[in-house]
Amino acid sequence: MALLELVNVSKRFGGLKAVSNVSFAVGEGEILGLIGPNGAGKSTLFNLITGVYPVSEGELRLRGVRVNGLWPSAVCALGIARTFQKIRIFRQLSVMKNVAIGRHCRTRTGLAASILRPSWVRREEEEVEKTARGLLDFVGLTGRADDQARNLSHGEQRLLEIARALATNPRIILLDEPAAGLSTMDSAALMIMVGKIRQQGISVIIIDHDMEVVMGLSDRLVVLNYGEKIFEGLPSGAQRDPQVIAAYLGTGVER
Repeated sequence: MALLELVNVSKRFGGLKAVSNVSFAVGEGEILGLIGPNGAGKSTLFNLITGVYPVSEGELRLRGVRVNGLWPSAVCALGIARTFQKIRIFRQLSVMKNVAIGRHCRTRTGLAASILRPSWVRREEEEVEKTARGLLDFVGLTGRADDQARNLSHGEQRLLEIARALATNPRIILLDEPAAGLSTMDSAALMIMVGKIRQQGISVIIIDHDMEVVMGLSDRLVVLNYGEKIFEGLPSGAQRDPQVIAAYLGTGVER
């Protein structure tokens, strides 16, 4: 059984069909590249998968269970995490607290317990801190734990957002333009880290315009154009596919 399945998924905004009948599946421990020209519907598809937008038609299934119509928090609790094209971190909070916030979707502490502070709450807080420190070490930010997030470099903020997503204990993580604005050296480090994420048994869907990153990481590619899937297969096949070439050169799509 596939980990994540999209079955004829569509999204309408009024009269505009931003995503049209898109179907594909992601396997356990697979890295899938999702590419296409600007405006192809890639980030919209991420928003559909994570519950930010409701699906107009079709089904989303996580291990065979339909997840359509769930709030983003419920989707996250089921094991789907993401980062964003425009970095979204709590800039005034410490790096450590940014990661710890991601972990709280797996904790039991509520308002009453936070006030009364029984022993299990303290143990839970210790577990959150331990997990957060481990993830900061995983992404290479151990020495910045107490710094305010706004003081990190652009590349470090990208890593922080990935660490926070991993703190939710996901089965699959959606990375939206993680290499955007990175230097060549930082992009190479990102590729190594995504490989390490896969080694943890976590599946990855990655959107990026850096073709060296996408081609170097992806087991398979799905290519969108004007909200439609025009290719699914190996990266080497996408490089030779006439519809993909036409879409990227802006000469229209051969049908």
